[in-house]
Amino acid sequence: MRYDSSGNEALATDDLFSTNWVIDVKITLQPTDWDTIRFPSWDFSGALSESSQYAPPDHPYTYVQASVFIDGVEFPRVGIRKKVHWFAKSHSPIS
Repeated sequence: MRYDSSGNEALATDDLFSTNWVIDVKITLQPTDWDTIRFPSWDFSGALSESSQYAPPDHPYTYVQASVFIDGVEFPRVGIRKKVHWFAKSHSPIS
């Protein structure tokens, strides 16, 4: 494990993308925020509207606050959101 100048555990980019081991990632968020991620809405007709010819459509997925632990090192107050392509979207929500 590496440590920063204050003696706290730290991770370098090489630690996050190491090919020597599988990293352990834990994400903690509020139940209501989990529902926000699980039940977003994507309006297919809006993505094909005339205005989409001139600018990308508004992103339907909302960022929520979470704590992320990577190999035991906490990254508090991280913004996460669902990322899915409309053509790969499942009709059933993530559980």
